[in-house]
Amino acid sequence: MSKNKTFARVALIGMATILAASSLTPAMAGSTPTTAITTKLDANQVYLGEARVYSINYRKISGTAANLSVPTVDIACINTVTGDIIRTLKSSVPVTAGKWSTYIELYYMDGYLCQLRALPTGTSPSGDTAAAKINSVKSFTGPVIRTGQLYWYYKTIGTPTSMWSYDAGLYWSASKAKLQLWGVEDGGFYSWQPRTDEGTEGRNIVNGLFSTYRPSMTGPTGNSEANLIVDGAQAFHPYYMDYNDFNMANPDANNARYDISIDPKTGQISYSETAPLFKCEKPESGRVYSYLSDCPDDLTVKVGVSWKHEVEINTDGTVALTTDTFTSEDKKKHTVKLDIYSSFSGIDGVRYGKTGAFGSISSDAKTKLAGLGAKYRTADPTSMSNPVVQIVYTTAPVTTWVSYTTFYSRYNISVAAGKSSSVKAGATLITDDTKAAAQITAAGK
Repeated sequence: MSKNKTFARVALIGMATILAASSLTPAMAGSTPTTAITTKLDANQVYLGEARVYSINYRKISGTAANLSVPTVDIACINTVTGDIIRTLKSSVPVTAGKWSTYIELYYMDGYLCQLRALPTGTSPSGDTAAAKINSVKSFTGPVIRTGQLYWYYKTIGTPTSMWSYDAGLYWSASKAKLQLWGVEDGGFYSWQPRTDEGTEGRNIVNGLFSTYRPSMTGPTGNSEANLIVDGAQAFHPYYMDYNDFNMANPDANNARYDISIDPKTGQISYSETAPLFKCEKPESGRVYSYLSDCPDDLTVKVGVSWKHEVEINTDGTVALTTDTFTSEDKKKHTVKLDIYSSFSGIDGVRYGKTGAFGSISSDAKTKLAGLGAKYRTADPTSMSNPVVQIVYTTAPVTTWVSYTTFYSRYNISVAAGKSSSVKAGATLITDDTKAAAQITAAGK
């Protein structure tokens, strides 16, 4: 065979090899692989933490890909601060004609702020610094989202979109704080701790804030008292009602209704619950009941008043505002005595009022009605591990008292016939003393 024919055959074989390779790999020499998640997602996403309804936690996402050296992509949640992969949500998603589509489940993203990116399978951020890692995947674009968990308890009737709820909760990691929010009768603003978007978490100092977790308790004089009294009679939230007392034909008649929302753009949290209040129809004289189901013969009646508890938490998670509103539903005037408690963990210093030095916990707080600050370790400067929670009584209570590390505030509320009356309080989580004054002012609005 001549040299020319041999060369031509080798050339043809080489060309065939190149063509075969190009049919599998669309990458060209010097070209940069790119991907894009083109689906529009809200900046703030929540999933429902209930096993029977996981199907509603899925989001369908689609996108494009070009110049890849592999035929699949991985959907990754990448930390926007460190550049590291927090979690891979889906692996080996096929790319066909430059496009791909798949589902991700938000359950696997609880508490993260991350940028979703479609990485060519086998690719990960690289570099010695966070900036270098983030830069190394800049050609793979996608939305930045924050995720949290919403939780509803409910009976067997109802559906995920139309539930018979008697309690609700939220787990959320904002940019500066991590929190749990539950019904006022089940812990209220239940936990609060500093957190950064990098993932660093500080000490949890709150065991319950703005709550009435205990229907019966020790009052300011040391005697057993009810935390809620309407027109001189112990009253109850329906959370404490026995299961058999619910009106199955019309659950709304007895049931508390909840609304928890997170603004999909800003991350502002709004929580409200509204419930009719009940009392024992035939209470024993002088007795304080621990549960509504303890009423003699299980006989209960409504008191003609509804209670609406509202909480708003700012977008970074450091300021909470609460409003408790009592409304005359029977068009009669009423008097309400409400005791709200705030419980803390591991504190050794308290200041009464909005500012000042931290000292020992006082059991004589009746005249200290502006609010209080609780600190874990007074010897250390305010920090992630030693935060301050400062309560501001926007509506001054008539008295306050202390039981160990639980602080109570009492309100006497007059409700005009057919009208409503409210009391307000606020709180802020402080990790930086230089910003304390501004945060305390915000908590007092």
